[in-house]
Amino acid sequence: MPDSEEVEREARKLTEDFAEQVNNGDKPGALALTCEKTAVQPLVEIIMDRQPRIELGATTATGLGASTEITGSRADNPRASGSIHVMTEDEGATWCVASFFFR
Repeated sequence: MPDSEEVEREARKLTEDFAEQVNNGDKPGALALTCEKTAVQPLVEIIMDRQPRIELGATTATGLGASTEITGSRADNPRASGSIHVMTEDEGATWCVASFFFR
């Protein structure tokens, strides 16, 4: 089982990769990083349609996952904020985006 530093490091890397896909408008790339067992995919599609620009804040590890606060803009909101939560379902072998909130 990964320790909290490893969780935070791996989570931050995935969050950075996800934010890059979102900021580049790469919907398939962003969706490929999401967890299959969650309902996050429709949220990613909706948010991506609003041309988001994300800036990452602090990442906080919580067990086998981590949350990162985000700020930035969307076509319908120049001062958007939210969070990205990533998790591992197999004790650190693979990571995925479990939730994405940005309004």
